[in-house]
Amino acid sequence: MKNLIDAFIKYLKKEKGLVTIEWAGIAAVVVLAAIIITAAIMHSVSDLGSAIIDNIDTATADVTPP
Repeated sequence: MKNLIDAFIKYLKKEKGLVTIEWAGIAAVVVLAAIIITAAIMHSVSDLGSAIIDNIDTATADVTPP
């Protein structure tokens, strides 16, 4: 286990290791933002769909068969 920790610390001290970790952090933030934006859009679309269905139901109830 000590060798693994030493290898990880050595990796962090290298410049390429830090760049990799920075890119991983940036990717995590982008993914999190995409999830939040998608959830917000889905909520709005769901509300819009419900409103459309209610309006269609109301319109069809007002139509009397001949």
